[in-house]
This record gives sequence, C-alpha cells and structure tokens, in this order.
Amino acid sequence: WILYCSCWARLSLWELIGLRIGFTIYCGWLTAATLLGAAIAGKASGMSDATYGVGFEENGAIVLLWVAWILYSAGAIWLQNPLFAAVMFWPFSAISD
Repeated sequence: WILYCSCWARLSLWELIGLRIGFTIYCGWLTAATLLGAAIAGKASGMSDATYGVGFEENGAIVLLWVAWILYSAGAIWLQNPLFAAVMFWPFSAISD
C-alpha cells in the first residue's frame, strides 16, 4: 500500500529513494519469495516427477516462470514503475546460481 501511495504522490529526492525505490525492491523480493515458497510447498506436498511422471517438475517450473513474468509485468504497468519489473531478474539470477 505504501508503494502504491508513493507512486501517485509528488516526492522529494530523498522520499523517492527511501520510499519508492526502497519499497519497490522490497515488494519485488517479496513477490519472488512468495512464488518460491509456493514452489517449495508444492514439492514438499509430493508434487514431483516420481508422483506425476517424468517432466512434471520441469513443466511446473516453466509455468511458474510465466506466472512470475505476468505478475511482474502487470505490477510494473499498474504501478507505472519499471524498476518493479527489473527487480525480477535479481532474485531469479540468485535462485539460478
């Protein structure tokens, strides 16, 4: 909510750095953590190749990446904040390592 409000208010330079940029990075990482948590919960509940057949985990990962791309793109458009979409690459590169 703070990020949404800060996107529509006129901010000074310090407010821009502290509120908009800070909360954009926070919300981007929170979105990535939520998606990763959903993937881990699915794996822990037995959704795996052993249960559903070969290729299930790979297809699930592809679907999760598409969902993440849609969420980050929609958030960037809705908030008119391209940094939110750019934050997507930071946790994804950390996860891929």
